[in-house]
Amino acid sequence: MICIKRILCLFLVLILAACTALPKQKKGIVAEDDYLTAVTVMQAGEDEKAISLFSEMIANYPGLAGPYANLGLLYQRQSLTKEAAAAFDRAIQLRPDSAKIYNSAAIFYRSVGRFKDAESAYLQAIDKAAGYTDPVLNLAILYDLYLQQPVTAIKYYQHYLSMSEVNKEQVMLWLTGLKQRYP
Repeated sequence: MICIKRILCLFLVLILAACTALPKQKKGIVAEDDYLTAVTVMQAGEDEKAISLFSEMIANYPGLAGPYANLGLLYQRQSLTKEAAAAFDRAIQLRPDSAKIYNSAAIFYRSVGRFKDAESAYLQAIDKAAGYTDPVLNLAILYDLYLQQPVTAIKYYQHYLSMSEVNKEQVMLWLTGLKQRYP
């Protein structure tokens, strides 16, 4: 009798575990579908509709960073600086390991003149994903054009060239010009 009770208890525990797992799986699929729909709308340039979809996602799935990051991009496109900053800050809080979110936030910070914040975010992006080349090039440009730190810019341009073939000719021209101005 004790053995049957244990088997029944184990069976009930397994059923309860399965029941609690199912909504998470369904929720994940729904969240992914909602996200892809919102991204498609965003890419189509329907900013207001995309903002609405991402805001709805945030209400339904407050722990996801992607909707916040995309809201940041949308708000940036609409010059809603305060809203963009809040969205990027929240995305970073939710996914402090995401190099792409840090890079996107840094681009925003640079666009609004928050150069030290941009520098910090680019460095975080590089730290989070050593092989991710976008923040390396963006940081080089920040040091070159915005912070007027040519020696550091040269270092990051060279680092970028050692990592990537993309835009190689253009970056080599920038690097050569910089080295000529600051030998």
